[in-house]
Amino acid sequence: MAKSNITVLAFSFITFGLRLGLDVSVFVFINLSEMILASNSRANEIQADSFAFEIGYGRELISAMYLFQKITMNTNLSLSEELKASHPHTADRIAHLERLKNQLIEE
Repeated sequence: MAKSNITVLAFSFITFGLRLGLDVSVFVFINLSEMILASNSRANEIQADSFAFEIGYGRELISAMYLFQKITMNTNLSLSEELKASHPHTADRIAHLERLKNQLIEE
């Protein structure tokens, strides 16, 4: 009887360990996937801003970004939330557009 209990206990520990390992793996995979997709989305957003600037909407886009920055609440996001954000920070977008404007002026 004792040998049977030890076998059941060992099997339970192995099952628990495998389940825990699977849960952790799924959690890591999902979070990494979200971060990769969000990074791609942020890069696409910067490209869209560049395109809008190139076709002549630079001044309006910069003005809209400054207005958007004023009306949105500046919240402090956790590192995880920052990495999973689908849009770049508004200040980063403004800085990118200002660089484009300065390059255009220098030319």
